[in-house]
Amino acid sequence: DLPWLHYGQSVRFTSEAFPGETFTGQIAFIDPVLDARTRTVRMRVNLANTQSKLKPDMFVRAVVRSRIAKGGQVMDPGLAGKWISPMHPEIIKDEPGTCDICGMDLVSAQSLGYAEATQDTAPLVIPASAPLITGKRAVVYLDKGNGIYEGRDITLGPRAGDHYLVERGLKEGDRVVTRGNFKIDSAIQILAKPSMMNPAEGTLSALPLWKSSDAFLKHLEAVTQAYLPLQHALSHDAFDGLEALAEALHSAIDAMPSPSINEEQVSAWESLQASMHQAARSLSESSSDPGKCREAFSPLSLALSETLVRWGSSSSSNLYLLHCPMAFKGQGADWIQAHEAIENPYYGGRMFACGEVKETLHESDATSQESVTHEP
Repeated sequence: DLPWLHYGQSVRFTSEAFPGETFTGQIAFIDPVLDARTRTVRMRVNLANTQSKLKPDMFVRAVVRSRIAKGGQVMDPGLAGKWISPMHPEIIKDEPGTCDICGMDLVSAQSLGYAEATQDTAPLVIPASAPLITGKRAVVYLDKGNGIYEGRDITLGPRAGDHYLVERGLKEGDRVVTRGNFKIDSAIQILAKPSMMNPAEGTLSALPLWKSSDAFLKHLEAVTQAYLPLQHALSHDAFDGLEALAEALHSAIDAMPSPSINEEQVSAWESLQASMHQAARSLSESSSDPGKCREAFSPLSLALSETLVRWGSSSSSNLYLLHCPMAFKGQGADWIQAHEAIENPYYGGRMFACGEVKETLHESDATSQESVTHEP
């Protein structure tokens, strides 16, 4: 729950000493150090205790209700555009100034981690019972009507209560199965079809290949060619020109046309394009921070690799999907290269050759012809 707690949030709490009475305060301090014994974090809440009802060391039960925006940020419409005292959270003003109590300069709500409260910041969520989660994969079944269900891989964000935030794979209005999804997956296996929970070898190549226009493939090649220099720069710790490379990638993604084949493909592409857009923007904005750059590079690689598998590639060179099992504290991460010699973008010079070739995303025509020529 710690990611949902921020300085200045309203807290409601009760005490058994005063049954039926609710007290309200605001978070004034969150200890940056975790207690090694209890695995908890201490907080301080400011409130007006005018009647001296609350005593030191009194036991209370507190509740903080957080509204979550896209990306998992806490959103508070009441603090949108406001300025807050860094020492006294009850002091909130509409414009910059100083605290009426301590005289310190006020800080913006956004600088304290709050999201901008606009209409498009509401996150897409699904009930926690909807996804089937195994390892790093999350699968939901969509109700297509007339007793037809479609399995779909999605990318989940953090869990918030009884819901999961959805980062990629669904759109508003999709109807997902929330009960009985295991029965659907079992029925698929009974019919001798691959389970969505365990597709063939767990590789991207298990995804269906969709038809695409020459124009789409041409622009996809431009995106790929804009991606590869970013991978090279990260693996060689070359951050000086990273912002320009990220901007070039963003422009190439923006120029991509829609596949315009059917609703399913258009929906899938819009989700993948949005993921690449966001990642490229994050790379550009945090080009001076190696850690944040590498964090943004992972979802970018994931979205681009799925795009290449679903629609193919017209690249004149081979494209490989590589994997580093140690990236991000053992969570692992993938990336794309035009050759098999490992150049790890998540560790750079620290562990340049850490990783393995996971699969071949695209084999150039020249390579295919060469392999046929040399076949006995």
